[in-house]
Amino acid sequence: MPRRSKSSVAPAEVAPMLDEPVEAEPLPDENSTPVDPDTLIDGVPDVPEQLPRPAPIAKRSHKPLSVCSEEGKYLDQAVWPVVQPALVKLLEAIKWNIPKEVRQQYQDPSMKRTLHPEHAQFDPINWLATFLKEHNPNKPPRLSPDEAATVLQTHLRALRARQDVQSRREAKQQASAEAIESRRQNAAAVKVQAMYRGHSVRLALSMGRLTELRGW
Repeated sequence: MPRRSKSSVAPAEVAPMLDEPVEAEPLPDENSTPVDPDTLIDGVPDVPEQLPRPAPIAKRSHKPLSVCSEEGKYLDQAVWPVVQPALVKLLEAIKWNIPKEVRQQYQDPSMKRTLHPEHAQFDPINWLATFLKEHNPNKPPRLSPDEAATVLQTHLRALRARQDVQSRREAKQQASAEAIESRRQNAAAVKVQAMYRGHSVRLALSMGRLTELRGW
């Protein structure tokens, strides 16, 4: 059998030629920013404009306070220990102030990371001010430990007194309802007995056996 040469190709194996040229898909632009699907949810505000980043420390006109200065020591010892936990609580509050119907449409509904704080429906400045006002460790408490214990004991005793009064009221209502039901049953029994005796007397009169009923 003659051996086929490499250049010889069967007609059935020739790929069909296309009349129209195939358009190549456009390559993605390296400078284009990918669209976040969380920003396309209905009802959410637009992404705020990004603030310009500050210049490096070496190019700033004034240097930041050093920790060794008096102002730096005050900020490090008195201000930052109070503000840091408040900022942590503020980040946790953002999650719970975003509407539930919006959170359910996120790519990550669990919100392990807070990616869109602008979706929260609350004023973070007012929230932070209220939190610092209520949890300021430098402000003495309104009540001493003994006064706080007295207030708690007073509320606890008042709660127990209300529960006692409520239980007594319910027991009294139950006893009254049982007494009414007992009187109703007794009245019904008396009525049934009277009707039965009257029926018996009428039946004995009709049959001439009235003497048999004198034993009543």
